[in-house]
Amino acid sequence: MWRSLTSVAQDGSLRSPPVNRVVGRLMVAMKIAIALLLHIVSIASITSGQERDRETIAKTGSMLPGIPINSRLVVDESFYSSRLPRRFDIVVVRRQYQATPETYASSMQIVARIVGLPGEVISIRSGRLYVNGRRQKEPFATKPCPDHDGEGFRCREMSPVRIPANQYFLLADNRPESEGSRLWSPKTIPRSNLVGKVVKIILPTATANVLRISVARRVNATHATRE
Repeated sequence: MWRSLTSVAQDGSLRSPPVNRVVGRLMVAMKIAIALLLHIVSIASITSGQERDRETIAKTGSMLPGIPINSRLVVDESFYSSRLPRRFDIVVVRRQYQATPETYASSMQIVARIVGLPGEVISIRSGRLYVNGRRQKEPFATKPCPDHDGEGFRCREMSPVRIPANQYFLLADNRPESEGSRLWSPKTIPRSNLVGKVVKIILPTATANVLRISVARRVNATHATRE
């Protein structure tokens, strides 16, 4: 690949090439090396970006009507490494639970929506969400709570709960048929248990076709794109 930096004269003596030629060859070699290095870094960056996203399937109706059963959810597991969670983010969380005092603690991953942030006081009155005593408008569709508790999970009333530092209060959109922070013990989830943010919702084919035909139906999955 490399030519010798010296050449042989007609009389047999060694002769060095002009300095400009040597410098030129060195510059070309450096450019090639830098280009290769940038190419390697680019490939590593793309690979890293692919590894931080993963897909999961919504296996239950806890996030109806916005996320139908069997929807594919793209989860960015590195999203909160450099950002703070926001209200109404849809997230995958790891929750520790213990069925009975005699059993070992287990964990499961669930999909829910952040509705309360650290330091806030959360309450539910007549099925409506209140933050620090003020009713919170929720810009997405939820399943309404039944008129009387006892039909499904309780979701019409919850006494005020103050969220500890670095903890979050989560609810699913289908509150009559899911638990969420209002029924969990402890009620809040530490930031370290946030697996990632749902950044894309891919609807099942049948549901997607219905949504395309029916322009009257509008379901807003806040902070996540849908296909």
